[in-house]
Amino acid sequence: PGVLQSLAQALKYKCEGFKKAKAKCGKGFIGDANPLPIDIVLFKECFMSTLETAFELDTVQYMIASQGKVPRLDWPYEEIFKSLFKNEAVKDSADGIVEALGSFYEVSRKRCGKDEVPITLIDVPKVRGNIGSVTDLVRQLKKRGRTPKQVLAINSAFDRSAIGDSALVDLKLLCKNLGTVGDA
Repeated sequence: PGVLQSLAQALKYKCEGFKKAKAKCGKGFIGDANPLPIDIVLFKECFMSTLETAFELDTVQYMIASQGKVPRLDWPYEEIFKSLFKNEAVKDSADGIVEALGSFYEVSRKRCGKDEVPITLIDVPKVRGNIGSVTDLVRQLKKRGRTPKQVLAINSAFDRSAIGDSALVDLKLLCKNLGTVGDA
C-alpha cells in the first residue's frame, strides 16, 4: 500500500513542484508522526536524473529518471504496475520498473526519433548520505587536505557530467567521473 499510495500522491501533484506537493500532503512523509516513506518516484520528464533532483527528494528511497530526453507519448504502464504488485521488496519493484522501461525504449518507434532514452535507478539516501545540499556535497569533495590537482580533477568531473547546462549534472556520469579522480 505504501508504494501505491505514494505513486497516487506523486501523480496527483505531478504538475506542481515536489516541495509544494510535499507541503500539501503533509502527513505521510518521513519525519511526520505517522511516517509513510515514498518508496519510488518515477519521472517521465527530461533531464530529471540529476543531483539537484535527488537532493530535493528527502522522503524518497528510489528515484527512476532519465538523464536525457524522454518522449511524451505512451509508457509501459501495465508492466510498471505488474512490477509493483509482483515484488514484495521495493528494490525488486524498482529494478522491474527500470527493466520494463528499458525494454520499452529498445523499440525505436517508441523513442520518437531519439537515439536512446537512458533510464537510471538512483538510491536517493545513498546519493544524499549525510549531506544536506549539492553545495555541501561540492564543499565535502573539495575539503581541506586535497591537493590543487585533486580539486581541478573534481571540478573537471562535474564539468564533464553536465548535460548541456552546468546546472544539470547526470548522476550516473558524475559517479563514473568522480571514480576516476582517485588520488590525482
